[in-house]
Amino acid sequence: MIGGTTWQGGGAYIALQHQENTVLMGADRSYTKMDLTSFGGRDSRATACALPNIAAAGKNYAQTAYPSNTPGSLRANVSGPFGPVDPVTNAGSINRCDTNADTSIFPATNSTGIFASFRQKIADGIEFSTKMLWNTRLQFSRTPVPATTQAITSSNPFFQSLAGETSQTVQFSFAPFLGRNETTFNNSVQVFQVTPQLTVALPFKDWEMTLTGNYARSSTNTYDDKGLDTAQLNTALKSGIGGKFFDPYNINLSDPTLVNNILSFKSGGTAIQRLLQTQLGFDGTVFDLPGGPVKVAIGGKYDWEGFYSTLNVGITPNTPYYGSHRVVESGFAEVEIPIVGADNRMPLVYSLQFDASGRIDDYSVFGSTENYKLGISYQPFEELTLRATRGTSYDAPSLADTTPNQGHYQYTTYSTPNAIVPPGASLVDSLRPSILVAGGNPQLNPELGSTWSLGADFRPTEHLGIDFTGLDLSATIYHLTIEHQIGLLVNNLQLFQVPNYAGLYILNPTLQQTASYGLTILAGFPGTDLASAYAPGQTPPYILYDARRNNLGNSILSGVDFSGSYTSDLSIGALSIGVSGTVSTENETAGSAAGPFVSIQAVGVPLYQMAGYVQLVTGPWYLRTSVQYTPSFRVDPTTQAFKLYHQQRIGSFATVNAHVGYDLSGVTSWTNGTELGLTVNNLFDADPPIYLHGGPDLPANGGVGVVASGSTLGRYLLVSLQKSF
Repeated sequence: MIGGTTWQGGGAYIALQHQENTVLMGADRSYTKMDLTSFGGRDSRATACALPNIAAAGKNYAQTAYPSNTPGSLRANVSGPFGPVDPVTNAGSINRCDTNADTSIFPATNSTGIFASFRQKIADGIEFSTKMLWNTRLQFSRTPVPATTQAITSSNPFFQSLAGETSQTVQFSFAPFLGRNETTFNNSVQVFQVTPQLTVALPFKDWEMTLTGNYARSSTNTYDDKGLDTAQLNTALKSGIGGKFFDPYNINLSDPTLVNNILSFKSGGTAIQRLLQTQLGFDGTVFDLPGGPVKVAIGGKYDWEGFYSTLNVGITPNTPYYGSHRVVESGFAEVEIPIVGADNRMPLVYSLQFDASGRIDDYSVFGSTENYKLGISYQPFEELTLRATRGTSYDAPSLADTTPNQGHYQYTTYSTPNAIVPPGASLVDSLRPSILVAGGNPQLNPELGSTWSLGADFRPTEHLGIDFTGLDLSATIYHLTIEHQIGLLVNNLQLFQVPNYAGLYILNPTLQQTASYGLTILAGFPGTDLASAYAPGQTPPYILYDARRNNLGNSILSGVDFSGSYTSDLSIGALSIGVSGTVSTENETAGSAAGPFVSIQAVGVPLYQMAGYVQLVTGPWYLRTSVQYTPSFRVDPTTQAFKLYHQQRIGSFATVNAHVGYDLSGVTSWTNGTELGLTVNNLFDADPPIYLHGGPDLPANGGVGVVASGSTLGRYLLVSLQKSF
């Protein structure tokens, strides 16, 4: 909703937006299922479920009900023994649960935003304006309730032997105690920004001075109060806490206070970012050429950035705030030179313009950098524009990515095989624990870029007696080289495809290797320190991931972007059709500055993507249908999907979206400026293609190399009502 007013020398308006949506669960979409055996893949459903599984004396047993504490009750409520699961398909006669069904694909969201703008003429040639933004967003994601694999021995009074053994391994979840299969993770973001600006017309030619300020603050809070304290759980299983033991076969026989304490491992944090900017700029004409006025813009800018955060992990978290800040001082200049224009056109030179810009940035942390951009635009005749650009870029990492204090170790156990393991990893290894190192990386360096492009735009009129007015064709060839590329390789199989990425993970990490990262905050560990992951009786971790942002080496990206559209006035209204797309011609990555480039062009990614639309505006009606398409592409031969399941291609994916809008302005006077709309995305409820990489991961919004824009959410409807005042 938007409303405003104007007055002599000024005006103001305010816009209010509110959005709500409920949660979309994996259970609501069939393509999230973890059992892919019907497609030739693996059964990756979890085995730590509401009904436990038990490994005893080398055999597997599946509980069929919850036993009492009476001797023999457990044996009466299990099936088995069974042999080991199939090493390829992971199939076996044990209890299974699809935890993807209990995971949200899209979180519940409640968002409210306000945008306001004000301008006022102070005197002739002097105007003050300001813009203000405020937004708050609450999100509620759902994840499966805590589940784990733990050992129990005859020292626990709840222990019941199945075949004369004195110890067992039990896989179970806390769903019976909590009365549900999922828990809620809360996230909130608040943003405030105000940007005042003073514009002064200078007393020579068309020069202006612009003084701009900007203050912005954002606060992000996350919270999860139902985490599993594995250290307390281990103690309660082995020796008890205050004389109270934990029963893994039937959690509800355990003391409720004990279980609640075990589930009181809180995690979350707060991150606050502040930005203060001041910019002074001058722009105007310096002199005139036969082709037109030569315009110049020069200026300087001062940025102050601050970042403060706290990470709370534990039973009674009380982690102090840590922070950092930096200052960036910049100078910039740009010139536009019209060499040929309206007054000096000649055959085959309708227009010719040259642009050049450059800037110097001095970072208090990284030092100085100089970058430029050159551009040329040439029209041999009015309908055709040829253009070219060449430039460099400098992208400094954020303070959040370089502040080390909030890093932590995350210990994870698996009841279903870990899919992010090197090709050829055994089933046994993929079920071993992992350790993930998260947080800021103080060794992270800026990313450098160099790019060039060649393009053409063609807007014909009438030729050979045919009127082409309304036709718009465009194509751009681009080439981008990135040095010290900043990236985050989490849940990404490219970790094992590029040889130089080997430094971002460690197989069979030792305690000394893990401790070398120097972090102090632990999450999910079986005890209170790193050594607990290596204690006697604990399965040692198989892999350690460096999940911090790193400089991943160099990349080369090349391709062609293209688009075409046609608009025509028909008797029924204005009809528009269009198509656009991108074709990748080169995609290479080197894991280090000196390392060899490895092409990921041939496998693992689609070679092109396309989109098209048809639009009709007739009277008060607005109708639009669009299609997004991603072709099939080859599966990387080093992946599990190719080696184990012999999947050679991932199928194509196409979604159709439709929108109908109706302008209510002509209905009554009070509906003037009102539009009612209905949007249906993924009209035919198309499922994304199957990827047999193991099955435990939900498709991201965009899936594995498929079109984005919410396509993988399935069909959903959006009803809108807009009113302008």
